[in-house]
Amino acid sequence: MSDARGRPPTADGAALRALGAARTETRSMSDRLLDHLPDVGDLAIQRLLDTWVEQAADTLRALSEAAEERLLDLGRAGPPDRIPTPYAAEPLASSPGPGAPEGGRA
Repeated sequence: MSDARGRPPTADGAALRALGAARTETRSMSDRLLDHLPDVGDLAIQRLLDTWVEQAADTLRALSEAAEERLLDLGRAGPPDRIPTPYAAEPLASSPGPGAPEGGRA
């Protein structure tokens, strides 16, 4: 995924923390939902309730996985540590080799 200029998306720390919290909370809610399944006594209603709870838990897990995938996408989109952004954004084929001057090839 990239923006209109072809650059990879970036996210600030608050967005990354929100995605991390969403991932953790949706996974936790899914587990808690499955832990507290009530017994209603009526077999037909119980089956409907069980199905609904399982679908809700699956949806929460899917949201958790989507948040995790987005975090991974944003993590890959960022430049590697300690590499200036203009150099990290260039394709590998056009980057100068080790020891080459900045302006081009020697």
